[in-house]
Amino acid sequence: MTVPEAEARSYWEHNRDRYPGPFAPAEVAPVLLEAARERAFGRWLDERCAALVRLEPGFEHPGNPVQPDYAHHH
Repeated sequence: MTVPEAEARSYWEHNRDRYPGPFAPAEVAPVLLEAARERAFGRWLDERCAALVRLEPGFEHPGNPVQPDYAHHH
């Protein structure tokens, strides 16, 4: 994975309090790479869970909007 310089510069410009010196892509890129890796892992994990986990009818979470009466409260 690589970080485009335009993306690194935009992040640097929006976070000047964290990076008070001149723009240095090598200083910003590791932060953006880590965030991208975490997002990619989260997407992968969600996909794996969706592929492997099947809820039995009647055991779904009652607040799940997929349920026909999810807004019903006692």
